[in-house]
Amino acid sequence: MGLHDPTPTLRRRHFVLGALASAVLPRPAAAAEIRTPSELAELFRREVIQKLDVPRSEALLYGSMTEMQLPEGWQGGNAPQYLLAVDKNVNIQVAFLYWRLMPGHYQLVGAAPASTGALPANETPDGVFERTSSAAVRELEFMTRRPSFVAGRMQQCEVRLCARAADSAAIGHLGQPHSDGCVLLPPSMLAFVERHGVLDATRPTPKLPYPGRVMVVIDSERVDRPEWCDC
Repeated sequence: MGLHDPTPTLRRRHFVLGALASAVLPRPAAAAEIRTPSELAELFRREVIQKLDVPRSEALLYGSMTEMQLPEGWQGGNAPQYLLAVDKNVNIQVAFLYWRLMPGHYQLVGAAPASTGALPANETPDGVFERTSSAAVRELEFMTRRPSFVAGRMQQCEVRLCARAADSAAIGHLGQPHSDGCVLLPPSMLAFVERHGVLDATRPTPKLPYPGRVMVVIDSERVDRPEWCDC
């Protein structure tokens, strides 16, 4: 019996990897010096002051929960992109910045304590919110549409949600429900997102060719607070 020649297998593997790279990176971006998700994660660790060390198993879990929240036929579809996920559960209160290469494939860029609305009057709505046009400084504005009865008729109504930098009075409450319904983030995290254009899908750059535009708010319904939720 002759020895197996691995050359065809290696060629097929190189072909598949090359095809994947071609599909993910447009030609101009592939030639340019782009910032990979791992490099962006390193920048997050350096630039974001209030950050959390999330175990890999938890990062994968929250990636799965985020994917489940995306509706079938979601317009964002299969495109590679960054997105922001927020767990509004009273025991968690964390914002996760993810790279979503394809459906179900998530890589955590970084996480930080957040603050959502305090129940019952100021509850933060869950769902998938897409970023609208530029908002005020230190604020990201998102919007979704939901059916609602208006004047006796069912209509699609806008639901708006802002992610804001916590001010000096609120920064000590990050990690617990305290906002008026918006999502409060550490100022350094919001500055990071804006500085690198991570959620500015209307303005891709050679260094960041696949920015996102979505914030996904979930409720994990967890009944205890893991140690990693505290800075």
